[in-house]
Amino acid sequence: MTQPINHIVIVGGGTAGWLTAATLAKQLKVTSNTNKKVTLVESPNIPILGVGEGTWPNLRATLKKIGVAEADFMRECDATFKQGALFVNWNVPKNGQTHRYYHPLNTVNHSSYDFSLAPYWLMNRTSQRYDYAVASQSHVCDANRDPRK
Repeated sequence: MTQPINHIVIVGGGTAGWLTAATLAKQLKVTSNTNKKVTLVESPNIPILGVGEGTWPNLRATLKKIGVAEADFMRECDATFKQGALFVNWNVPKNGQTHRYYHPLNTVNHSSYDFSLAPYWLMNRTSQRYDYAVASQSHVCDANRDPRK
């Protein structure tokens, strides 16, 4: 006779562990009124949530799926919206000026997974940097704004 599995243990915390535990608990309908249980065993040396590059594309959908309001999540985790990664002086022009480039983590007008705008930017290259030409994140960051305002 096969016994139902009522207790799942996830070894390893961090973002992946917590999101896995929350997703399983929601799918299995774990509540205090059921005999089902999801336990997360985490290291005291690894933060509960990381910096977020890997979670950005689908975090909003995941939060919705597990029934957590984005505003509550952001407040309780003391989180921020991450617009991009700023690289300073990774490529220094010959004139010695400071070089800055924002690598956008998301774009408003297109998904970088669908196609690349780089060939179009190269064909019509002006003095405008690539990050400013194809995405809004550089502008948002320079204005010290968040994506909601």
